[in-house]
Amino acid sequence: MHVLTMIAALGAAQGFLVLLLMATRLRHRKYIPLAALLLVFSIRLATIPTWNPATLMAYPIVYPLTAPLPFLFGPLLWWYARELGSDASARPRFLPAHFLPYLAEVIAVTFTLIRMS
Repeated sequence: MHVLTMIAALGAAQGFLVLLLMATRLRHRKYIPLAALLLVFSIRLATIPTWNPATLMAYPIVYPLTAPLPFLFGPLLWWYARELGSDASARPRFLPAHFLPYLAEVIAVTFTLIRMS
C-alpha cells in the first residue's frame, strides 16, 4: 500500500472514531449530524489518493461513490445548525430529499465512467 494512501486511511479511521465517540460518550441527538459530517469529510479526504488509474481500474466503484461526497456537506451542516438552534427534534421533514443531489451525481459519474470504458 502506498504511504500516502495509508496516511489518508488513518484520517478516515479517525473520522470513524469521532463518530463512535459521539455515539457512545456524547449521546445526544444534536451531535448525530455533526458526527455524520465528520465521517463523510474523512472518507472524502481518505479516498483522494486512490484516484489514480491503477486503483480506479482495480476498484471502479471507489470514484463514483466518493467523488460526489461534497454534495452531502451542505445538508449535514444545515441539519446540524438546525439541531443546535432548537429544543425540539429538528429533523427535517423530507430528510431523504436533501440527499438526492448526491445520488444524482453518483449515477451521473457511474454512467460517465461506464461510457468511457
